[in-house]
Amino acid sequence: MEVNIDGTASTLTATPGQSSEPGFGRFPQTLSGSLPIAFGGGAPAADSVVNASLIVGALQRESSEPLAVSLVSLDDLLGLPNSGLVVGASEEDSNSLAAPLRLTQFRAVPANAVSFGVGVSEPYAVLEAFANDGRNLIMLGSWAPSDDLDAASQRAARTVADYTYSTPGGWNELGGDLLVSQPGLSPVTLESNAVVPQEQVTGSYGYVVWWAVGIVALLFMVGMWRVWAGRRYRRRLATYVDAQQTADSDHEQDRDL
Repeated sequence: MEVNIDGTASTLTATPGQSSEPGFGRFPQTLSGSLPIAFGGGAPAADSVVNASLIVGALQRESSEPLAVSLVSLDDLLGLPNSGLVVGASEEDSNSLAAPLRLTQFRAVPANAVSFGVGVSEPYAVLEAFANDGRNLIMLGSWAPSDDLDAASQRAARTVADYTYSTPGGWNELGGDLLVSQPGLSPVTLESNAVVPQEQVTGSYGYVVWWAVGIVALLFMVGMWRVWAGRRYRRRLATYVDAQQTADSDHEQDRDL
């Protein structure tokens, strides 16, 4: 195969960070020097400001150029083509962003990676890096089973944000696409495929399941119709052959007479 490139008419467009799988490895290069930040509704503004500064500091350390930081609303961020950062995300925010881990109960596989389980009773915080509608996002959020534990979940969020800045090796030491922490425990990195699909995630793909069920049912009915039609055709053919043989036999008898 031969490829010819016209130096005057051909164009080459590079998308920073796309050589890596979605996750922490795409940052900060996918930002291209610009970092819009949005605050979600799941944390006090004062906490979100501190957490954002820690994450921005971690990203700036690994960036070859100064990051142009701007503060935007979450709706505006969703309307931009730029990659960005969401801090203080709520469960509703994680759903609207289609984050790989929604801010609600979850269970990890293998179970010894973290101590969460089905019906988890401990709050947690998570930093997620994922692709969203053609751009890449970082989202920091927390969850608690009740308002009484909300302060603990905010402490876990601070632990996660501080980990990105203070851990030896910095941002480059983050693997996968999830950094999860519980109060009193060190953060751990996870792959989102190590998390048992949550109801909020599987529910968003419910229409796909129903389409699949419908297609299978249609194929089954077509198969049954073909079996029925084939049997009907064979019966009609057998009747025709029997009638033809009877007619031929009668004709032979008439000739003998």
